Amino acid sequence: MVGCRATGRSGATAQTAACLAVDAAPLFSHIGSNLAEDALLRIVSRRKLREFWETPGRSDSEAALRTWFDVVSAARWTSHADVKKDYGGNVDLAHGKHVFDIRGNRYRLVCVIDFVRHGVLVLWIGTHSDYDRLNRNDGAGLKAL
Repeated sequence: MVGCRATGRSGATAQTAACLAVDAAPLFSHIGSNLAEDALLRIVSRRKLREFWETPGRSDSEAALRTWFDVVSAARWTSHADVKKDYGGNVDLAHGKHVFDIRGNRYRLVCVIDFVRHGVLVLWIGTHSDYDRLNRNDGAGLKAL
């Protein structure tokens, strides 16, 4: 098991239970343990947004990505249903990742949202056609993110 630590206890059952507890840890638990229901979301990798809009030919995405950042930073989402309330048809859940339509569906932003720790990890931003390529073969590229 990936990330499994030795427990120091003898017996396969104790080690298996400890391994499952380690492996079940949230994807980015380093964000902290702010478990308050009304906590604001923290976005990891604002730099990725900026680098995307600073890429030649992508400057038209800046206003939309800044708006996305502002809306998500102020959100108090606790489930995918909350995300859908705010974004409606402009967000989908694919292979455990949230996919947002940006700038009238010209761009796609893929992220993981940890509703327990109130964190958003931006994984990928690209054009809609780049996303379609990423999603080929039953979403193999998307699953690999």
